[in-house]
Amino acid sequence: MELSAALLLLLLSLCEAPAVPALRLGIYVHATLELFALMVVVFELCMKLRWLGLHTFIRHRRTMVKTSVLVVQFVEAIVVLVRQTSHVRVTRALRCIFLVDCRYCGGVRRNLRQIFQSLPPFMDILLLLLFFMVIFAILGFYLFSPNPSDPYFSTLENSIVSLFVLLTTANFPDVMMPSYSRNPWSCVFFIVYLSIELYFIMNLLLAVVFDTFNDIEKRKFKSLLLHKRTAIQHAYRLLISQQRPAGISYRQFEGLMRFYRPRMSARERYLTFKALNQSNTPLLSLKDFYDIYEVAALKWKAKRNREHWFDELPRTAFLIFKGINILVKSKAFQYFMYLVVAVNGVWILVETFMLKGGNFFSKHVPWSYVIFLTIYGVELFLKVAGLGPVQYLSSGWNLFDFSVTVFAFLGLLALAFDMEPFYFIVVLRPLQLLRLFKLKKRYRNVLDTMFELLPRMAR
Repeated sequence: MELSAALLLLLLSLCEAPAVPALRLGIYVHATLELFALMVVVFELCMKLRWLGLHTFIRHRRTMVKTSVLVVQFVEAIVVLVRQTSHVRVTRALRCIFLVDCRYCGGVRRNLRQIFQSLPPFMDILLLLLFFMVIFAILGFYLFSPNPSDPYFSTLENSIVSLFVLLTTANFPDVMMPSYSRNPWSCVFFIVYLSIELYFIMNLLLAVVFDTFNDIEKRKFKSLLLHKRTAIQHAYRLLISQQRPAGISYRQFEGLMRFYRPRMSARERYLTFKALNQSNTPLLSLKDFYDIYEVAALKWKAKRNREHWFDELPRTAFLIFKGINILVKSKAFQYFMYLVVAVNGVWILVETFMLKGGNFFSKHVPWSYVIFLTIYGVELFLKVAGLGPVQYLSSGWNLFDFSVTVFAFLGLLALAFDMEPFYFIVVLRPLQLLRLFKLKKRYRNVLDTMFELLPRMAR
């Protein structure tokens, strides 16, 4: 609920004035939606107040900031409803606090906290950068302001702004051309400035931020590890008995897990105990017990001892699917499909050369399109039958082949039924040629790396 309310508050900015006419909502509508989302946040804060208590609630700074923003937002929404008009609301920029404080954004809060903790050394280097900028601005003002054709250093304010823009190299070399045309030696000023500010202090600034961020991360994980170790040692001392001081028995471990993970089944508790017990003794030593946090978070799943999906089928069906499995895994089948893809690519190239101007899509279905699509469809069917749907779809290349084949089939339907708006699907046919890159390991590694990075870049 809190995540939905936070997202609703952020999305309301698309509908509130000023907004494009297509998305604009009435004042009563967006103000009522805002009050509804704020009421959800109020309910969440009331639950937190009841859980933590008033003293702890007040001392929690992030919660108090969220409460203050909530009160201001509530008052502004009521004012908008009463006045029936929207005013300038700068505090809408603070709505992101509700999303950051959500329980699903713990990683975002952790990174923001570390960024704020990295600010002191960053501010020191930033002040050093601004100090040199002001010094060079004063020096440039005295050196170049007598030149009436130089607008960049006519005043001290212009000098500071010009050097600040020069720090991004956006006005280089325009900023130095008036002074350079009058005295070629003036380029020394800009060379020294860029060497100090851009190539030294800016890189130093990045290095300080990176090093400080990493140090905070290491200290945090070290503190967390030591805190966990202390908790484990305390629990170990409570679990061992006078009769068995050498370690924790399974009975005691099971009693612990009933309280620590009440939803864990008896089989999962036993498997967790066996996974921790690396010494293969009846008792769990302290060294083994140190891994309790990592092992307890594991998910256990029963795995059937079968190699193929068709192992439990009748013998005749088993032999058929086994033969298909051997076929699709053979090198001959793979190289045959590579040959088909290569021939298809050459055919598409020849067809493209033979096209007349403007006649990109014929009104009839080419026989070559049907033949190659049939071969790809048979390949898809054989792979799904031989490998099984799960194993087939677990491969990125197979997913790519499946997608291209489906789009090719849709393109065939677009041509067959003369669906002109969907003719663009036919253009996707050459994507099959990417399969040829699997032949060479270097190309295959490049494409695998690209497919691995694309989902992460989208996050």
